[in-house]
Amino acid sequence: FLALLGAQPQAAEAAREYVTRSDGTKSFADCMILIRTCHEAGLEDLALATIQKYTDHDPDNAAAWLELAAIHAAAKRQTESFDALKKALVDGDPGIKRQARNDKRFDPVRDTATFKRLTQ
Repeated sequence: FLALLGAQPQAAEAAREYVTRSDGTKSFADCMILIRTCHEAGLEDLALATIQKYTDHDPDNAAAWLELAAIHAAAKRQTESFDALKKALVDGDPGIKRQARNDKRFDPVRDTATFKRLTQ
C-alpha cells in the first residue's frame, strides 16, 4: 500500500476502491497517503470521500476530523469545516488547535470569528 505514494494513477484507483468497496478499516497513515496523493493529482472529491469514509470507520480520530475540516476549509465550505473541526476538538487536545492555526488550508476561514473562537 505504501508503495503507491509515487504512483498517482494507482493511488487514485486504490482510493476509489477504498471509498466504494472497503469497510473503512485501512490505517490512518495509509488513508493519509491516499488523500495526499489524490490532492496532488487534483482529485479533491476523491480525497474528501476517502477521509469521510475513514471518519465513518473511526469517529474518535481527532487527526482524521482535522484533515476533513482542512479539506472543507480549503474548498471554502465553512459550515462543513467548522462541524468537522468541532469534532476534532472534542478531546480538548491543544495540539489540534495549534495544527489548525498553522495549516494553510484553513486560510479561507482563518479570519472568521468561529475559527478564531474554536482555535484560541
